[in-house]
Amino acid sequence: ECHNGWRTFGDSERICNHNGVWSGTRTWCVENHCPALVLSPGLIITPTSCGLEVQIAGAVCMYLCSAGYDFVGPQQVVCTEQGTWDNSTPPVCVDTESPSITCP
Repeated sequence: ECHNGWRTFGDSERICNHNGVWSGTRTWCVENHCPALVLSPGLIITPTSCGLEVQIAGAVCMYLCSAGYDFVGPQQVVCTEQGTWDNSTPPVCVDTESPSITCP
C-alpha cells in the first residue's frame, strides 16, 4: 500500500510460484500528479508551469484574464492527493472589448 499522495502500479497481489519466481508484475508507488491546465482565449495561468507540465499534490495554480476580458469561475485550483484538480470546472474569460470598425 502506498502513502497518501501516491498510487500503486503493478499487480497488487503476487504469488511466489513453486519454482521460486513471483507471478505478475513488480509493484511500486508513484507520486500522484495533476495534468497540466488547459488555456482558453484570454486566460492566464500562474505560475506558467501549471499550463505546461503536470503538477504535484498540493500545487496551487491561479487564473487571471487578459485586459478586455471578464473573469467567470474559480480563481484558483489545488492539485489534490488523488491527482485531480479540486475544481474540475475551468474558468472562462469573456471578451468584453467592442470590435473596432472603420468605415471607408
